Amino acid sequence: MSSLAKHTSILIICRFLNYVILFVTPVFLVRMLSVAEYGKYREFILYSGIIANLASFSVNRSLLYFLGKYKNNSTFVENSILINFIISIIVVLALVVFKGLIEYNSTYDFVYPLCVYLFFLLNFDFCESYWIATQKTNYVLYYIAARSSLRSVALIGAAFCLKNIMYMIYALVLVEFLKFIFVAIYSYRKKLIKFKFNFGNIKEQIVYTFPMGVSNFIFYTNKEISKFFIIYTLGVEYLALYAVGSYQIPVINIVRSSIADIVFPEICSRMNSSKHNGLDLWKKTNVLYCAIVFPFFVVFYYFSEDFIRIFFTDKYIDSVPVFRIYMFLMVKECFETGIPLRSIGKNKFYVFANFFALIINIFLIFMLKDYMRFYGPAIAYIVSDTFIYLFFGLKILSVYQIKLYEIFYWKKIFKLSIVNIMVFPVLLVGEFVEINYIAKPIIFSSLFFIIYFAVISRSNIEEVCLVFNKLYSKIKFYS
Repeated sequence: MSSLAKHTSILIICRFLNYVILFVTPVFLVRMLSVAEYGKYREFILYSGIIANLASFSVNRSLLYFLGKYKNNSTFVENSILINFIISIIVVLALVVFKGLIEYNSTYDFVYPLCVYLFFLLNFDFCESYWIATQKTNYVLYYIAARSSLRSVALIGAAFCLKNIMYMIYALVLVEFLKFIFVAIYSYRKKLIKFKFNFGNIKEQIVYTFPMGVSNFIFYTNKEISKFFIIYTLGVEYLALYAVGSYQIPVINIVRSSIADIVFPEICSRMNSSKHNGLDLWKKTNVLYCAIVFPFFVVFYYFSEDFIRIFFTDKYIDSVPVFRIYMFLMVKECFETGIPLRSIGKNKFYVFANFFALIINIFLIFMLKDYMRFYGPAIAYIVSDTFIYLFFGLKILSVYQIKLYEIFYWKKIFKLSIVNIMVFPVLLVGEFVEINYIAKPIIFSSLFFIIYFAVISRSNIEEVCLVFNKLYSKIKFYS
């Protein structure tokens, strides 16, 4: 557990820095672009994101499973490179064939730049999963920081100097091209490209990733379909507002993806000897999610209006209700229920759950569209995504033959909830202090976090204390 805590702490720092860097980008862009122009930028990101998610098919993330199961067999890396190359060619050809259809349903023509962008994005994009699986998390820190910084500088520079959406897209293409060249050279020097493909392993990899790829695409479609609905019914201005309103989600993603990526190979390894041994490690990760994310939910929800006004200006104040609705995802996603099924190869459940969630989402979007403007799609997504977690939870109870009270460490989670409730009055004190609207959330949220983390660091919750100590030592080292 100590080694896992070390790698987890590094990855949390890494992805936190990545989030900070990426967060700076829209903060600058909303000030340089009109609401409509920022909406057009988000439209390109929307199309590229949903196509890339379909095309990636979880091939690179499967390395976390196979390199953990087969102890760093690099054959699977070469297989991933080949599979991604074939998929990228198919994607580019499909985009060219359906160019007219995309242009008809979008507000401007970006198909050819999208083709080039996706080709470089999809190829040689395995490094993060490869380094995490081989416990080289320091590399991930440097790689993500450099890539995110370059992307932000390119976007902000293009927006500031050229003030043209197409040049911003060209800047993104350039960044992905540089990534492509760097990883290709790295792969060649590390002899990860041997052109000796093991087709037996390729078949195994495809069998594993196919249901995951389909379910992840459906999941991403479920998440983003509301934005397509907003573009077609309300326009790109409302898409810009909606994008800002849902922007806090990376807070939970930083914590969850960092911890999950580290422990998933270990859980897979433990499952080979004892399912309940692997399940115990999974339950500990959920305690960590709650410990880190609960206070962020409290602070962000309480200061949601100040957050939007400070970082995104008064132009986006109408996005506050969407922001508050999406905040509940943070609490829900603390109770991760997918890993216990993925770690024993029960990936077919992902397809069923995500498919039915998509149906629920679409149904609710149309049910609420006449009553709640662009707030309805946010509520529809929360409800549909919650269905997935409940479905997985029921399957875990069935597959592992455990009771509801055994699925999580409820006492520890309840203890963390009580600490948040006890510290909450610190935020209320700010209502009686007349200070600058920017200074108030900074001062009182800082006080809240300091008191909260001081309390739980002495809470005798083993998982929390261990990771927090490792995290503190890493921060001290890098400072």
